[in-house]
Amino acid sequence: MLPLVGGFVLAMCFATPFAARIWNTHTVAAAILIAGLPLLYVAALVTMIFRFKRARDRVRAEDASLLSAEDAARHAAAWETYDYKSRWTFLGLPLVHVRTGRPQGEPLRPAVGWIAIGDLSIGVISIGGVSLGGISIGGLSVGLFSLGGLTLGVLACGGLAVGLWMAMGGVAVGYLADGGVAAAWHAAQGGMAAAQHFALGGAAFAEHANDAAAREALASMPFFRHADALMRRPVLMNLVWLPMLLIVWQARRARAARRVA
Repeated sequence: MLPLVGGFVLAMCFATPFAARIWNTHTVAAAILIAGLPLLYVAALVTMIFRFKRARDRVRAEDASLLSAEDAARHAAAWETYDYKSRWTFLGLPLVHVRTGRPQGEPLRPAVGWIAIGDLSIGVISIGGVSLGGISIGGLSVGLFSLGGLTLGVLACGGLAVGLWMAMGGVAVGYLADGGVAAAWHAAQGGMAAAQHFALGGAAFAEHANDAAAREALASMPFFRHADALMRRPVLMNLVWLPMLLIVWQARRARAARRVA
C-alpha cells in the first residue's frame, strides 16, 4: 500500500504542472492525464484488494482441511449467517432485511428489502459492503444517491465518486464535480479541477479557469454551495463507516459463539 500511495502522490506532483503547460495545445490529453491517474490508482487498489481476498480464502481453505470435525463445526457455528426479515412487508418485500456473515465456502446471498443491510444489500435504503439501491451507503455503492468508498450514482459522494449528474469527494467525476481532484463536463471545483467550461481550484483547467466568469458561474449553482458546506462539515462522510460496523458485529458474534462452545 505504501509504494502505491507514494507513487500516486509523486505522479500527481509531476502531472499537474505538465498538464497545465499543455492544456491550451493538447486539452484532451491533459484532461485524460488529470482524470486517468486517480482512476488508475483506484484500479490498482481494487486489484490489490481482490488479490488479498483470494490469498486469504486460500489460507482459510488450507487451515480448514487441518481442523477436526468438532473444531470445524464450532467454526461454522461461530460464523453462522444472521438473517432477519421484518414481518411487515410492502409489495412483497420486507420492510427491513438484515443478512450478514457466512461460514467459509457458503455462497454470498444479498439482503433485499425496503431497508436492506448486509454484506451485499439491495434496497430503497441500502447499507452494506456492496450496496445497490435508491439511497446507497457502502464500500462499493451504486444508486440514485450513493455514498461510500467507490460510488456510482446520479449524485455520488465518496473516495472515488462518479456521478451521472453531480459528484463530490476525494476524486470526483461528473457533469458537475467538487473534490480534491474534480473532473467535470460542465463545471468543476477542487484542489485540482478540470472541466470543459468552468473550473476553480488550486490547479484549474477549463475554458474559464479561476477567472471572474468561472467564479460567477459556480456561485450561481446551488450544488457547489451545498458541496462546500458538506466538505467543511464531514459528518455525512462518516456514514461511510456504517458498513464497517457489520464486520465488528460479526466478529463479536463469532467470539461470543466460541466462548459458549
